[in-house]
Amino acid sequence: YLSKPIEMKELEDILVKYLPADKVTKTEGPSVPAAKNNDGSVTSDKPLDILSESGFDIASGIEYSAGSEEFYIDMLRTFGQGYEEKSEEIKNDYEKDDIENYRIHVHALKSTAKMIGAKALAEEALAQEMAAKENRTDDINNGFMPLMELYKETVGVIRKALPGE
Repeated sequence: YLSKPIEMKELEDILVKYLPADKVTKTEGPSVPAAKNNDGSVTSDKPLDILSESGFDIASGIEYSAGSEEFYIDMLRTFGQGYEEKSEEIKNDYEKDDIENYRIHVHALKSTAKMIGAKALAEEALAQEMAAKENRTDDINNGFMPLMELYKETVGVIRKALPGE
């Protein structure tokens, strides 16, 4: 049994466990080295370096993308493109005091943020999801704006890293 979101390493382990050994070939996934300055600090105009400098967990995002950097970038683009619609849904739920749909929408945000390696956003969305699940309206009210600001900032970083998104 695998729970969502699917961890690629867990899926791989289960497949290796149940497939005949002669059918399995292990290979290493791509690594994503960051460009370093002479002082050892990381700075670059490469998309993945920009994301990494901003706190994205690139390795985790690529792992969730079946080890494909190209698929990871597609997931980032999709996440950025859906921002206006998704943030409006969350805002509308909040303004209407529709706690159940608010919980559903922040749960989805949490899951997708985790999949792209946006750990801070995933944690903030989780806190709001739990507050909604437990009907803690004070925590929802106190956490709503920080969540929305972090969501906007996260998408801003993606759009900076992937111009045209």
